[in-house]
Amino acid sequence: GAPEVPDTKSYKYQADVTIENTPEMDGYTFSGWNRKDFKMPDNDVTIAGSWRVKDTLSYTVRYLEYGTDNPVADAKVIDNQVFDTFVTESAIKVTGYLLRENEDDPKSIQIKDGENVITFLYDAIRSYVVNYLDASTQKPVADPKTGPDQRVSTVVTESAIKVNGYLLKSNETQTLTIVKEASKNVITFLYDKETTPDTPTRPDRPVTPDPDPTDDPEPIDDPDTPLAPPTDDETEIDDGDTPLAPGTIDEDTEIDDEETPLSPFTGDNRHTGLWAGISIASLAGIALLSKRRRKPAKH
Repeated sequence: GAPEVPDTKSYKYQADVTIENTPEMDGYTFSGWNRKDFKMPDNDVTIAGSWRVKDTLSYTVRYLEYGTDNPVADAKVIDNQVFDTFVTESAIKVTGYLLRENEDDPKSIQIKDGENVITFLYDAIRSYVVNYLDASTQKPVADPKTGPDQRVSTVVTESAIKVNGYLLKSNETQTLTIVKEASKNVITFLYDKETTPDTPTRPDRPVTPDPDPTDDPEPIDDPDTPLAPPTDDETEIDDGDTPLAPGTIDEDTEIDDEETPLSPFTGDNRHTGLWAGISIASLAGIALLSKRRRKPAKH
């Protein structure tokens, strides 16, 4: 407000009257008195002064990191402001920072004679990375994940993912406190490669060697299998009128099983006579066929 009016002073006639120093008042500039020094006349004198409001004031907008005096962006200075008026400013966006709660609302101040400042506070923000690594090789087993920007000092929690062919080795959930140094904002999950269990095997069994192809197979006598007849179409079968070849056995001939040696093929005395008879009869038939083929044809 305006300074106090000076007390009334009395001067003698023709005394020198000196005007006091220029007074001061916030927000105003003194324009001067209406008269200069003079000699006191023979009557009362009133001296008046005038003021002009200041219109050359300024204000500053600052953008600071919360809890510090560190600027996160260049300050803004606005000149030629009029004393006792109101001004309003809004925050700006700053890369790597987020406005603190309620700081995104516009701010207003009344211009005064002196320093006029509007301040907006920000929190530093950083992203974080989640890695999924092979515990032994430290190579990735899945694509890394980049988390959203978070305010510094914020605590984030992440859970592991399932990776085919791998088993989780580290904890299933992990937490991280976000810090300014981006390289430290990392969560890592470790995995071990999954191994396939061995297939159970049977106890060792004796191995039967493959038969030697050069060895003649031993015939197996099956008493229930009928003997195959000769297949040669031209082979003549003795019809009973052809005399038996020497050494052959007539079907009426009886064989003494007890004295006859075992057949080398079957080991059974019951078939010894039969085998012998067939063999000799077959030989005799072949011989007879050969003789008949050599006879000249009759004309």
